Amino acid sequence: CKKYMKIKRQLIALQKKLHKEKLARSSTRNIQKVLINIIQQIPCREKVKVDSYIKKHDKLIEEAIKYIQTHYRKKLTLGSISRKFSISIYYFSHLFKQKTAQTPINYLHQTRIHLSKKMLLNPKLRIKQIAEKVGYYDVGHFNRFFKKIEGITPTCYRNLAT
Repeated sequence: CKKYMKIKRQLIALQKKLHKEKLARSSTRNIQKVLINIIQQIPCREKVKVDSYIKKHDKLIEEAIKYIQTHYRKKLTLGSISRKFSISIYYFSHLFKQKTAQTPINYLHQTRIHLSKKMLLNPKLRIKQIAEKVGYYDVGHFNRFFKKIEGITPTCYRNLAT
């Protein structure tokens, strides 16, 4: 119990320090350094708990990434992906963004568009077919995301690439 009170006091002190030094507006790297310093002061048994907690969530996000990469053709939503891993939508989204610097849905769109670019090199495939193969069942939706991510339309990309 004394250990937890000490940790709690340290976290409160950190919060005050962050506020005082305005590290909250500073880079994530500075905040990480301060947190690592506090974690290093935690007794060994507690470090193992913290490390295993972090590893557990890293593994969960890695599995989610693999899941998206293999099921991108399906109608995936943030809710369906988070349910697959038995975690709340908000917490899943938070962990995913923390690990990958993007939202799960943005990652899904990036994956789909990346794969569609390879297919666009094949002139025998129509854009509608490509859109469906990568999980977009509305060509307009596909065109919008392609242009948002690549800066040009799929047709223009195809013309430039071939």
